[in-house]
Amino acid sequence: MVADKKRGGRRLGTTTLVALAILYGGPAMARSAQPSFASPQDAVTALVDALQTHDAGAIGKVLGPGSEALVRSGDAVKDRAQAMNFLQAYDAGHKITPIAPDRMVVQVGPSDWPMPIPIVRTSGRWRFDSRTGAQEIINRRIGRNEIAAIRICLAYVDAQHAYFDMFRQATGTGVYAMRLASTPGNYDGLYWPSTPGIPESPLTPLFVTAVSEGYSSQIDPNNPVPYEGYRYRILTASGAGAPDGAKSYIREGKMVDGFALIAWPAIYGASGIMTFIVGKEGVVFQQDLGPDTSSRVARIVTFNPDLDWTKIETPGE
Repeated sequence: MVADKKRGGRRLGTTTLVALAILYGGPAMARSAQPSFASPQDAVTALVDALQTHDAGAIGKVLGPGSEALVRSGDAVKDRAQAMNFLQAYDAGHKITPIAPDRMVVQVGPSDWPMPIPIVRTSGRWRFDSRTGAQEIINRRIGRNEIAAIRICLAYVDAQHAYFDMFRQATGTGVYAMRLASTPGNYDGLYWPSTPGIPESPLTPLFVTAVSEGYSSQIDPNNPVPYEGYRYRILTASGAGAPDGAKSYIREGKMVDGFALIAWPAIYGASGIMTFIVGKEGVVFQQDLGPDTSSRVARIVTFNPDLDWTKIETPGE
């Protein structure tokens, strides 16, 4: 939740340790018995081996109970990248440090940052205690994803204004894009591939970054793929709670009277908590829609920041 600044914790950059838990599996992992090990190092080695082979079953077994919500962020591209980041940090340096007689922590990377999930000893054997570190890891992920979602909402507003001005200069009539990515061979979205003699699309910088991270530049508006843990959909009308009141943004098949966007977590409670909306004024609003966020978002077809939504104060306001 963006409003809770304490929850986000300290950012770790490329040595993000949430990679240990944001991995590849699902609820099936919980059904496998968690192995115990003769030493803490054996436990760490087993986890690293599983990460290196991308073996979902082995990862789930090593992390054990409490890892169920951690291993599914809903964003497969980011999950894999963060796993690789952890392995790189581990290769750069690692050690196991005691914090109690029967409790150890793994520290990785040049800064020796401690992994939130401890290794504990029970009946003379060692295992990861995912239940202890789970919420801290989830909170860090959610805080990072929510901040990214707000920034993307604001980037969307800038891109729509740029798109409008671009078409007004070219045709004399400004329109807003009804798609995030253009259909092949057209310029009906905020992004299109770079073409000689054609101006760069408003969202080219964002898409170039996303593609370099492993995301696809193709967007299906009916099934948006998560980016940074969030899904996005353009709204083509406003409700009574909007500054301009209830109206459609579309006239004669073109979106000319405004624009809006909704962003929601890929998996509620795992990749994010808050749902965000933004209109042409560039003011982002947030609301916690609860565990049934996805189904509630599917019913949202207008930009309607009524009293159920809270305005987010952004820098410069």
